Amino acid sequence: MNIPNARVQISQVDPTQIVLNNLNYTIKDKKILSDVTAAFQPGRLSVIVGPSGSGKTSLLSLIAGVQGTAPKSAKITGDILYNGSPLPPEKIKKIIGFVFQDDVILETMTVKEAIDMSVELRVDRGVDDKDALKKRMIDISQLDKAKNVVIGSPARKGISGGERKRTAIAMELVSNPSVLLLDEPTSGLDTYTAFRITALLRRLAHRYGRTVITTLHQPSSEIFHMIDDLYVLHEGQMVYGGPAQDLVNYFSTAGYHFPKYSNPLDVLFMDVLNQGDDEFAEESQSKSTVDDDHVPITALASYYKSSDLYRTFVMDVVIISVGITKKMHRFRAKQLHAFKLLFVRDVRNAIRNPMIIRTKLFQTLFMAGFIAAAFWNTKYSPVPALYQNVSGVLFFLVINAFFSSFQNVLPVFSAEKPSFAREHSQGYYGTTSYFLAKITVELPLILFFPILTAVITYWSVGLRPGFIHFLIFMVVLQLTSLSGFSMGLFAASLFNDVSVALALSILILLPLMTTAGLYLNVETIPVFLRWLQWVSPMRYAYSSLMTNQFSGWEAPGAQAYFQGVSAGNGFSILLNSIILAGIFVAGLVLAYLALLRNVIKNERGRKKGLLKIL
Repeated sequence: MNIPNARVQISQVDPTQIVLNNLNYTIKDKKILSDVTAAFQPGRLSVIVGPSGSGKTSLLSLIAGVQGTAPKSAKITGDILYNGSPLPPEKIKKIIGFVFQDDVILETMTVKEAIDMSVELRVDRGVDDKDALKKRMIDISQLDKAKNVVIGSPARKGISGGERKRTAIAMELVSNPSVLLLDEPTSGLDTYTAFRITALLRRLAHRYGRTVITTLHQPSSEIFHMIDDLYVLHEGQMVYGGPAQDLVNYFSTAGYHFPKYSNPLDVLFMDVLNQGDDEFAEESQSKSTVDDDHVPITALASYYKSSDLYRTFVMDVVIISVGITKKMHRFRAKQLHAFKLLFVRDVRNAIRNPMIIRTKLFQTLFMAGFIAAAFWNTKYSPVPALYQNVSGVLFFLVINAFFSSFQNVLPVFSAEKPSFAREHSQGYYGTTSYFLAKITVELPLILFFPILTAVITYWSVGLRPGFIHFLIFMVVLQLTSLSGFSMGLFAASLFNDVSVALALSILILLPLMTTAGLYLNVETIPVFLRWLQWVSPMRYAYSSLMTNQFSGWEAPGAQAYFQGVSAGNGFSILLNSIILAGIFVAGLVLAYLALLRNVIKNERGRKKGLLKIL
């Protein structure tokens, strides 16, 4: 075991300096950021603060190149230089680790599993001992006690908020990024947990030479004294940028005198950035002394740009111009390796969500039991009722097989899309690996439940005897279930809102169900609507089951009834089955393309925003 080599993966990094020059960000007529100029140095903890709506997250997102969700009306100008050079979006993603404010981690994974997966997907397989790296990441993040606890969700008990945040940080650190960006990592945490998170960030900057930039929402006094460089935003403008220890002296020159033994940032927020709001002036306990000739808040940005601090800290900074080296680029696993890891994760996720499988099993048993009871021994019914019941039960089974798969996959896949979007955007894996792993895990259940339905209903109803007829019946139900699965997957991939996906899908599927062959005699359908039967998977499935039941059936009047209702579409059972298989494959292709479309759309949004800067 070569532990020193594993430690190299999270030790000293090549320095990355980030310089912003006259950065402007406007949406329609609203200025989000205005003439922001700053320099973020490696080996220092840089913190961006400001009131809500001041542009902190927008500034951080621009640095990270994650403005893909910006509206089309957004306009971005100015320069962002990484070691003296502008970078295209794909390269920014390779050198930067970004920890979002909302930690999207699959809820059924344990802390150790989440970190292990990040190591396997984002660390070169040539590393001598990945196990040592995984253990070290848990040690650095102080997660040893929680390593075997699931992440959890509002509905599932899991780790605490602080542990969740440290897990997200550890997942980014495994790739040893030169730059680590965090959006309000202490929000919602208690004071001590917030202190521990900040101490970890300071250690990552000082010990390993990283450029660590984070937004914080009104830090405590203890956290303030850990900050190296502080940047204060107000209404999109920079009103201070410099060493945190110089904050009090700087504002004293502007006419603001902070009381002793107070948190400077409390005073800054209450008496400087929110001056003019006198509604709660009497309740304020941190009232500073303000000179009569103090600089008003509206002029603080211009005052800062004319100050000596601005000139020495920003304008006279020595720009590192070594560029971005290949060593700074983050690794991404090959598709096959990623597929294996995601397959194992999805299997584990299914096992740890037994209620989903139990619900599907109950649904299958209930519907199969209901059909068996309602159509019990239909073969003994008198001839007029016999044919009505047989055609009815076959159609009901087709609809049940199709819609059960369709509705089951829709909410499950939609719920996991945020995890996919976040992990893909951060370079964990490609779309193909994720998609193939997902359908590979789902397919066994999609194929099993129709078998269960067929076994319960076929002989209970009294359909045509013979094992071959039963086998055809079962396979057709499986193909129907597969087509419903692929179309549900397509709907879930195409729409981000599951309720919208369900509503629009039903509008499309109901007409296709109407032309399946039971409700309407296809010969009587108006010509301009008759084409719907050829795109309806339910039509091919129903025709196959009716042909399997009636073709060659010697019951009195069976052939006359079969021909009279036009239940068959003129195709053989084999051809219908091939078409159903084709619909299944076509649905998967459309689902994959829809998922890929979302990825490309996000990437293009990121590129458009940054190309305006570059």
